[in-house]
Amino acid sequence: MLPIEPFRADLADLAAAAQDEVASLLSGVTSRRAAERMLTEALPDIVSVYGDAAGALAADWYDEVRSALEVPGRFRAVAGELPDVGRTDSLAEWATRPLADDPSTIDTVITRAQGGTQRIVMNVGRDTVTYSAVHDPSARGWQRAGAGECNFCKMLIGRGAVYRAETADFGAHDHCKCIAVPAWGGRPVPVKPFAGSARGVSDAEQARVHNWMLAHT
Repeated sequence: MLPIEPFRADLADLAAAAQDEVASLLSGVTSRRAAERMLTEALPDIVSVYGDAAGALAADWYDEVRSALEVPGRFRAVAGELPDVGRTDSLAEWATRPLADDPSTIDTVITRAQGGTQRIVMNVGRDTVTYSAVHDPSARGWQRAGAGECNFCKMLIGRGAVYRAETADFGAHDHCKCIAVPAWGGRPVPVKPFAGSARGVSDAEQARVHNWMLAHT
């Protein structure tokens, strides 16, 4: 079996460190203009530092596991790319909207900014694995792995689907801790399908998963 959980924990720790920087940056701020300016200026650097680290971590993990499993053929993982500044500018604008009407909503702003930053950093690690698993001649594609902390993630993990197409985006949300893991040909898939209970899952959530699966498989 792949050493999935240590890798997921390390990636989550990187994202958490980026979130801490965001919280520290915005602590005590009550002006939307000031908060948006701070985020606009700081987020590209925060994302660059922790995103690059996430990409390097994921690439090293992919290569180390591939070597340990003695997967045939030669291939080196390709680190995911950072988003352009438009992504962080959009996050800064969206995250600070609550302050326009209520200066006491800084906690909401921090949560929004942290969630968006976490998602960006995690996505660099996810993109590293998904891109590499699609382009590795010895890989079958990639799977979703995680603890299933929300119904959307729980149902997608439960499907155990292997995604092979380059156009199959990783369905993530802010604060999502799921990761992508490679599935290599001739070996058991790392994430086993299971029949989870639909209790507590709304029709809308089931429809969201169904539509996502149709678009990406």
